[in-house]
Amino acid sequence: ENKVLFVLHGLTGGSEAGYIKMLVETANRAGYRVVVMNHRGINQELKTPKPYHGGDLSDLEYAVDYVRAKYPNAPMMAVGLSLGGNQMFRYLGKMQEKTDFLAAALLAVPFDIDACVDAIENTVYEKFFIKRYLQMNVLPHMHVYNQLKHTHGIDMEDVFKAKSLRDFHSKFTVKIYNHKDVR
Repeated sequence: ENKVLFVLHGLTGGSEAGYIKMLVETANRAGYRVVVMNHRGINQELKTPKPYHGGDLSDLEYAVDYVRAKYPNAPMMAVGLSLGGNQMFRYLGKMQEKTDFLAAALLAVPFDIDACVDAIENTVYEKFFIKRYLQMNVLPHMHVYNQLKHTHGIDMEDVFKAKSLRDFHSKFTVKIYNHKDVR
């Protein structure tokens, strides 16, 4: 059976991102069957008002189990990029020797998310991430997210006024996932 390369993209990447397409093409030429896991709402319609959350490994666990069941005898390797690398790192730590992956490469990984958010606070980079995340991950799904006003008390107009990543997450992610705070 062909070897499988499981790819986990960054915050707003997805299977349509140039860096992912290049990785897929290169891996295909090397004989890999490539699986790219798109996070919730990336390159697909969001069916529920539960967005992608980099701290939650349940979607990743489900996807790995699905691929393993589909290709039970294939050797599996993984590549995690940026925030996807952080998730893959935590997944591998959780699974340890029970992992289905024979090898993994983690590229441009923000290992300490809090430190990374602190480092980009009040910078152009933070503004870029907020704007891009809202454009790529929130705007296309407003028909679903508008339900959150009634179920979680989330005012989407207020979410779009977020001035920082922590402000965004306190107005949106914390409420959806029922966290105590952004840390």
